[in-house]
Amino acid sequence: MTSVITSMLVALIFLLASSSSTLAQDTKTAFLQDFAVLDERADHKPPYPASTVTKWDNGSYPSFCYDTANAAKADDDQRLNCEIKNLEVFTVAYADCTDKPWTICRCTDAQLSVDSTVNAFGRVPPGVRSHVVHIMVLDGSKPDGTMSKSGGSNNDRFVIRGPIDDAAFAHEAFHSVDVGFSGSDDFTRAHSIDSCVPDNYANASPAEDFAQLGVWLDYETNGIRISAYVGPDRDQSCMVAQLTLVRKYSEQWMDLKMSKCFERKPNDLNVVPNAKMGVLGVAADGEEEEERVRKAAPPIKWEHEHVW
Repeated sequence: MTSVITSMLVALIFLLASSSSTLAQDTKTAFLQDFAVLDERADHKPPYPASTVTKWDNGSYPSFCYDTANAAKADDDQRLNCEIKNLEVFTVAYADCTDKPWTICRCTDAQLSVDSTVNAFGRVPPGVRSHVVHIMVLDGSKPDGTMSKSGGSNNDRFVIRGPIDDAAFAHEAFHSVDVGFSGSDDFTRAHSIDSCVPDNYANASPAEDFAQLGVWLDYETNGIRISAYVGPDRDQSCMVAQLTLVRKYSEQWMDLKMSKCFERKPNDLNVVPNAKMGVLGVAADGEEEEERVRKAAPPIKWEHEHVW
């Protein structure tokens, strides 16, 4: 019996060692340290369309924005993401999607202005942008006075915190384009063939690699070719299998020559807080229904979260 147990332990140790080795092999060389260079100059970036921005009257909020506002910033920072009195809501109609406007939320203490938010989201190609239902921008400050720049996404909705670069908006939007493609055999095969990934963060997971590849292709296709400012001698062939595959998968939404808006998932139920009567939920079509009273909640756990 002892020898059987010993054999099983040896086999388990071998399996764990093999798994660790495989994981180590999956970490690729980063072509760039990070994506800061993509946003260093305005002419590096994809263009943004003209837009019409209409601010809502106070008192009604998409449930995603309301719930996010009422959640704590972090486990070690129990401040609310946004006091409801500071929560702003805007309808944004972009010139490339005039009949399909977005509802965008912002906390008044956010480092990104309304214009910066609208333009950064507008740089996301309309076909990619149409995968996103709502976005929200928040303050990135920490209790110790430092500033964080991060993004998080769940269920085709995302938040942006702090004075973040425009590429973060494309990154979070590409998570909604993914819909499991980063877990496919084709993507795994392309990753195994290549010797590098776009940047260090792309090594975090297949989903993050996919999102960074999407950002790379967006800037490469719709802005100025990246080789023009990272150096023509930098050989991108080390990730050509991944780039080719993700281009083929996402081109219809990503390439501005063919990218079009499409009918998005419906907007969230709107929430109308009422101190005396609880909370009333108002659907997008105006129908009303009772909603539970919402209280401050634990920090939201995002499916994808990236500190820039």
